[in-house]
Parts: sequence; structure tokens; C-alpha cells
Amino acid sequence: MYSDFFLLERDGAPVSRAERLALGDTSGRDEAWLRDTLFRNPAIVPVRDVDPSFGPLIPLCRELQTEAGRLDVAYINQYGRLTLVECKL
Repeated sequence: MYSDFFLLERDGAPVSRAERLALGDTSGRDEAWLRDTLFRNPAIVPVRDVDPSFGPLIPLCRELQTEAGRLDVAYINQYGRLTLVECKL
């Protein structure tokens, strides 16, 4: 069994336990919901943990058409570096 997740909003705010969903239970959420949430909230993407030189992320577009198909989310940073996100649930 895995540990619980907790939501920490800010200093002094109450700590709340995050709800764990069963594998396959999306509670009505789909990949479009995830794509739109990530686009509107780029800070959710842990780019600093992968390569800090790509942040902070600035949303560029959703559903970018490529030769291989549609890319869910594209971000850019102030230096022109791109971050591409493909959403899967």
C-alpha cells in the first residue's frame, strides 16, 4: 500500500488529505479535462524536477497538429525552449 497524499495550500492553511482513486476510476474526468487543466495551470507540470532551464512554462497551444497526430499541450518559456505534453489517463 502506498502512503497518503496531502494537499498543502500555503503556510498556516489547513492540510487536507487528497482522495485516492482506484486505477481506471476517472470520476468523469477524461484526457481532455487533464489537457485543459494542465494548459490553464502550467505550474502543475513538474518541469523544474526534470530540467529547470525549461521553466517557467507559458501555455502556447492545445491540440497541435503534427505529422504523427495531435499533441495535447505545447508550452514555451521566455528563452524559446519548448515543452511538449501528451496526456494519458
